[in-house]
Amino acid sequence: MANILLIWELGGASGHLANLSPWLREGARRGHRITLAAPARERARQWFADLDIDIVDAPRSAPPGRPPDGRQMSFTQIMLHSLGDAARVTPLVERWQSLFETVQPDTVIYEFAPTALIASLGGQWQKWIVGNGYTLPRADLPYFGLFPRIRNTPDNAAILAAAEARLAALVNAAQPLAIAHPAELFTQADQQLLMTLPEIDPFGTRPHPPYLGISAAAGSGAAPQWPDGAGFRVFAYLQPFPGLQLLLQRLGSEGARVLVYSPELPPALRPAVPGVVFSDTPVDLDQAFSEAELAITMGNHTTTAQAWLAGVPLLVIPRGLEQFYTVRRMVDAGRAVGARADALDAAAVDAALALARRGRFDNPPLQRRRMGGEVLGETVARLFDQME
Repeated sequence: MANILLIWELGGASGHLANLSPWLREGARRGHRITLAAPARERARQWFADLDIDIVDAPRSAPPGRPPDGRQMSFTQIMLHSLGDAARVTPLVERWQSLFETVQPDTVIYEFAPTALIASLGGQWQKWIVGNGYTLPRADLPYFGLFPRIRNTPDNAAILAAAEARLAALVNAAQPLAIAHPAELFTQADQQLLMTLPEIDPFGTRPHPPYLGISAAAGSGAAPQWPDGAGFRVFAYLQPFPGLQLLLQRLGSEGARVLVYSPELPPALRPAVPGVVFSDTPVDLDQAFSEAELAITMGNHTTTAQAWLAGVPLLVIPRGLEQFYTVRRMVDAGRAVGARADALDAAAVDAALALARRGRFDNPPLQRRRMGGEVLGETVARLFDQME
């Protein structure tokens, strides 16, 4: 029996737990001792209530707030903002090292865990990093985690190089093993496990590591209950945002039949629009995307990837940098319309409806099956077989 520690450090969405879930569940199924370090223990307990595992608080400090003004050109700059200075990072590194000493892991699986990776330098356990593309940045570009379409100008080059030097210095100030480049935090891993699709990778399609696809809970949720009528079926998985009422009214005025799942929106605040119904319970996404003529999301990775695999046209309303770059890939492929959450207008809704009227996109069944969980499942089984 191995000691396996799984870590989710940064980020507030449940997608981080979703990425860890297949690894955690396989380890538990095989009888390994499982410890999960998470910033939201109660949410983690709900996710894994059926399992006998240890759940502990992930060492972390107060969230850093919004990034500073100015364009973020690389993941290195995102990490600098998230980590702060040595006075903030060093105590966290020490707390992670104390947790490693307590758990004595044979394998650690990291999901968006930069400080834990700093604390792991020199650690003798197996290190597996899982990520959806954005949280597992590319190291084969001129600068670590360089975002797409950044112009190669002397000013940009100077900013990017300075950020990499600052991050390396911060890492070296927080622990004794010196690194020369930020990419070493990720290349220390024995496995980099890319849980996304090549077509929606925010950093662009990369030659390695191989794409494993997504982890989607097939058949979970209730069957979609569409409004009566003959109009377009639209499934919307949304968070509250300023343009929600405009969006639903525009869809309703075009005769669409809209099913909305928005768990964070209180029932009292749901707009009353003809042709629009809200689901009080989670919806079977596979069925909803298979039946809908248009899907609307906020750019959540797994949900958006499921819609992509289903071939349904998309209207995506991103709320962060990760979602923005994901949307850009889909828009460039001609399979989505992107709109700003703070500036949604009728033109964007009309463009999405026009895209939907052109019909669904053809994803071969083999690709849907392989990237919809089969490749990932095979990889999970293979790595645990090797562990034993």
